[in-house]
Amino acid sequence: MVISLTTTPMMCAYILRNERTRKHGRIYLASERSFAWVQSIYRRSLIWVLDNPTITLVVLVLTVALNVAFNH
Repeated sequence: MVISLTTTPMMCAYILRNERTRKHGRIYLASERSFAWVQSIYRRSLIWVLDNPTITLVVLVLTVALNVAFNH
């Protein structure tokens, strides 16, 4: 635990480079765009779930009930 809290951050700071200053190829840029797209979908769905706790709870209860019903 001591090594994880002391040495590991120091090694990461030494080994890892800032990726924003490097030039990247088309595949890297395409993967970054697709990752940003997935993040935006996740962010919107998370906001919706947090704004609709009743519906989320009903879906949870139904999912558990269906799992119990199908497994017996």
